[in-house]
Amino acid sequence: MNWLSWDHIGHLADLLGIVSAVPFLGTAAYFLSRARRLRRHLRQLEGITSARPAALAVSLAGTRIRPAVEDFCAGLGPGMRIYEVQRARGLTPAEVPRLLLELQGLKNRLQDEGVSEVHLFLSCPLAVACAIGALFDNWVPVKVYQFNQGRYEFWTTLHGGYVAGLARQEEEA
Repeated sequence: MNWLSWDHIGHLADLLGIVSAVPFLGTAAYFLSRARRLRRHLRQLEGITSARPAALAVSLAGTRIRPAVEDFCAGLGPGMRIYEVQRARGLTPAEVPRLLLELQGLKNRLQDEGVSEVHLFLSCPLAVACAIGALFDNWVPVKVYQFNQGRYEFWTTLHGGYVAGLARQEEEA
């Protein structure tokens, strides 16, 4: 019964704490490594990376974003055409199907024009943003920008049914 003393139970608890920390630390290192690889991959995709880029400004929340998009795109390089879909008074749920048909028509037009990448800027309800992402996925790379503290930032690329970089990282693992 000597092995059931509080002193031995304390040592056993210390040992279990150390043993349980090992998988936690290994998992943390794995996720930090993946995050580092994703950041590196996104830096490679930033900016214009193909011959026929286009920008798409979608303003559906009542605020027109085209002027800010034009300013941002001027810094990316000359010659990028900017397309705009706008609703000055906002958007109602009943108007979403018609809007998606309009966006599908625009996508077809961009495809006919040979656009090789799309820079996407949104000011719209979340449900519409998800629908736009689904509509433009599995096509050309779609680079998504976030308006943050008065300027646009590149956040990710939609392409081929996944967020760029994550599928390849899973294959490497």
